[in-house]
Amino acid sequence: MTKIAVLGAGSIGAYLGGSLTVAGGDVVLIGRARMAQKIAEHGIELTDLHGRGNALTAQQVRYSQDSSALADADLILVTVKSADTKEAANTIAEHAGAGTLIVSFQNGIGNAEILRAVLPHHEVLGGMVPFNVVQMPENRLHRGTEGELMLQASPAIEGWRELFASAGLPLHERRDFAAVQWGKLL
Repeated sequence: MTKIAVLGAGSIGAYLGGSLTVAGGDVVLIGRARMAQKIAEHGIELTDLHGRGNALTAQQVRYSQDSSALADADLILVTVKSADTKEAANTIAEHAGAGTLIVSFQNGIGNAEILRAVLPHHEVLGGMVPFNVVQMPENRLHRGTEGELMLQASPAIEGWRELFASAGLPLHERRDFAAVQWGKLL
């Protein structure tokens, strides 16, 4: 199994990473002290509008506040806020190996371009999370709306499709990804 790092493990990042962990992925979540504390106290409970639910104990969740956890990742999911994209790119450049696949699962337009400018030795794909995730008491992360993950079409994603599908997060590749992003923004 290859390693996935989620940089910016807040609501969306922890939901994606937790779901991939439940599906058997080797995942490390990288984020702030606040989420680290919530996971230490409650683990992560994942629920959705279709009634699905999974729970991970604190021991089942690999969580780090240290960005050096990016070092041996084969796939990095960037889920930081748009304003933090440049800082995330610099962090990835400092710690990730050349050739690591980067997917920007961030809201807004232009985040993938910012990442590409700083990370010329990595393939960077734009992605979109069209559903919302709400943090509930006791670290329950609830997916409350419909939608499937979308990303730029690329052969680089081939080895990841099955894991994402098993996690209930099928990847819908789009050749017209910029139009999809603008559609969401509008």
